[in-house]
Amino acid sequence: MNIWRRSLAARAFIVLPKATDQVQPRGDQSKIKPKISAVPARLGGSIQAETRTRTLFLLALVFSAFQAVSQITPVMLFTPYGFTGSYFFAGAVAGSLISFLVSPVLLFYVFYRLGKSVVLSERYLRICVGVFLGGMIGYSVAYFLLPIAFGSVWGFAFPNLLSVVFSVPSLALFFVRAGLDTLFPAFVAVAIANYRTQTQRVSEQPTTESAPPESRTP
Repeated sequence: MNIWRRSLAARAFIVLPKATDQVQPRGDQSKIKPKISAVPARLGGSIQAETRTRTLFLLALVFSAFQAVSQITPVMLFTPYGFTGSYFFAGAVAGSLISFLVSPVLLFYVFYRLGKSVVLSERYLRICVGVFLGGMIGYSVAYFLLPIAFGSVWGFAFPNLLSVVFSVPSLALFFVRAGLDTLFPAFVAVAIANYRTQTQRVSEQPTTESAPPESRTP
């Protein structure tokens, strides 16, 4: 009887595992990774990339428009008031200097800073088309609207239909050149930024050396 009571008392101290406890599998636990869906991350990355592409388009438009303003404004300011000779050339030089500092100097710096967060290998075609169109549209809009803002009329430049026909190809090539003038420094800046970013990532990755196999003693 005493032996039976002692066996019951020993069984009372046995702690049963809880139902919520998970059984850990054997082997290397570092190889077991949770399965996480990559769809939200991909959607977020594509939205951010599309936003950056639109930002580059708007920047190209603004820089190209400012370049047109800095080139045309001295001519529109000095010509009606009879400023010719040295005064006219001084204004033209000042406008050219400001235009050069804005594009390509400031344009290159801004696109270089933004190019670090843009993956050029995945979206290079959209970036090129967006920057080219932004540069062409920005320059052409400023080129046509700025004389009107100063009170001029474009009617004197196209007295007849034949003048319009001959002017369209020349203006088209002129605006295409404006788009290319914006595209080349912007694309080079983004490409250099991507190259430097990839180089830094590769240099920051730790080099893992394979450990030598353990010698087994017989």
